[in-house]
Amino acid sequence: RVDDLLDLFKHLKLDQAHLVGLSMGGSTAIGFALKYQSMLKSLTLVSTGAAGFKPGRKVARVDELAKSEGVESARKQWLDWNMIYYKGKHRDVGDLMKQMIEEHSGAVWADIQRGNYPKTNDLEHVHNITVPILLIAGEKDKIFVPLSEDLHNCIAKSKLVIMKGAGHILNLEYPQEFNRVLNGFLESVK
Repeated sequence: RVDDLLDLFKHLKLDQAHLVGLSMGGSTAIGFALKYQSMLKSLTLVSTGAAGFKPGRKVARVDELAKSEGVESARKQWLDWNMIYYKGKHRDVGDLMKQMIEEHSGAVWADIQRGNYPKTNDLEHVHNITVPILLIAGEKDKIFVPLSEDLHNCIAKSKLVIMKGAGHILNLEYPQEFNRVLNGFLESVK
């Protein structure tokens, strides 16, 4: 995935750019920063994962379901968990998440190489990233707030923002606040 991102940079003829990654995209962005840091002006990690981070039993359950009962069972479990969270205040986000999950191919779960990828632990190397970094996490995202805090403590030029009342997809839950925080950071690192 990191090299796919490099190919995109080359295709777009980008020498340097501000890179923003959400969730698994944040994991890819960290890997990219570790390999191609000179191509970055800044890095923004939103509700980020990271290679080497183990998000816990709940996420592992979806992988296990895919292996034991198939992709449809994994998709259903993922959908059930998300719909519980988005029942109330952010029903529009819930509707979008439902559509995204239903349209998700499940290819990642069906990949026979899953679990046999090269094992890297980017967490052991993030302190080597020297470009300015913004970490944003939603206060209700109990899986990824601790990781964002750990990353902030390991990376010298990082800024951490925990958005009150937000969950994992905080850019959709609170788009105006998210854009305000992101734009403020990007303006500060021009």
